Amino acid sequence: MTNRKIAVYGGSFNPFGVHHQDIVRWLVEEGGFTEVIVVPAAAHAIKEDLPEFLHRYNMTKLGITDLQFGRPSLPQNSQVRVSTVEMDMLTRQPAPIRTYELLKELREGYHPKDEIKFAIGPDIPDEMHKWENVDKIKKEFGFVHLPVQSMRAAALRGMIGENLNAWERHIPHPVRKYIKMHGLYQKAAA
Repeated sequence: MTNRKIAVYGGSFNPFGVHHQDIVRWLVEEGGFTEVIVVPAAAHAIKEDLPEFLHRYNMTKLGITDLQFGRPSLPQNSQVRVSTVEMDMLTRQPAPIRTYELLKELREGYHPKDEIKFAIGPDIPDEMHKWENVDKIKKEFGFVHLPVQSMRAAALRGMIGENLNAWERHIPHPVRKYIKMHGLYQKAAA
């Protein structure tokens, strides 16, 4: 059996945008990962004003499905899945879920020789002093450094709230429909 190379890509995915799809594609095509586990945060350690987990999970799932079956799709030998691991962990322990705990939980389903790395964006190294067990993460798992993202989710939320049509080109079609159907990120009528 060949050892697998797995990337864990966590985030709030608030909302899940085309830039998130680009990162997953990069992990598979450029990073050489055979599997990508996308993990929406159930209880973020820093961010508190997130829409409920189910909305963010559903948007992430729709965006990943669009990536897997849209055009152009991911290579057929790649495995990408959206995980509820953080929500599952919250049934057994209090929030927030720390990265090291999350990675240990995910490792249980894999062979000890499989390589599991945590994907981090270019802004994360400056915040790592706030993290717990960074040295353990580095030693037991490691990091993969993601390329710079051109669009931030906060900018997308602002465009949606201002009803600017430009946001639509930055969100996968199924996710756009979901946002509109549930009225997410809309400013309350004055």
